[in-house]
Amino acid sequence: MPFGSPGERVAQVGEAIRTVRKLFADGTFTPVQRPAPPILVAGAGTRLLRLAAEEADIVAVHAGRDNTEDGLRARLPVLREAAGSRFDELELSVNVFAIGDGPIPERLRQFGIDPAAGRDNSHLSVLSGDTATVVDLLHRRRDEFGLSYVTINAGALDAAAPVVEALAGT
Repeated sequence: MPFGSPGERVAQVGEAIRTVRKLFADGTFTPVQRPAPPILVAGAGTRLLRLAAEEADIVAVHAGRDNTEDGLRARLPVLREAAGSRFDELELSVNVFAIGDGPIPERLRQFGIDPAAGRDNSHLSVLSGDTATVVDLLHRRRDEFGLSYVTINAGALDAAAPVVEALAGT
């Protein structure tokens, strides 16, 4: 398939979602999760976020170059409007690439994260501080933004262990 323009790629994602939903609805596949596995769409652009809000079960929000709380705050109305009455059913997610006070890997530049600027907890994908600080931050973001869960990049798994332990059951 050609890579296509951004609009063409968003249309292809929408078509893929509708095709997968149809395959589960007509019994072509028999999933363990009923009625079908949840569909996650990750994105930052307005068109893709609208599609995700309309069609997906989970929206992994990347606030683009402004992947900050303010950037997320600015994208929530797009999701609310596009999802309509099903907004409260959506799960919202962010991806975390670094946790703690250690160095932020240079490779995170490819995700739009400036390692020099990621230490003030303003970037959604970098959680700085000790375990209690990170837990408090995640609770606040859950309460303020409705983030249902956080995905942890493989490079941050070890640092995430005490945070996950502290969050268990909360």
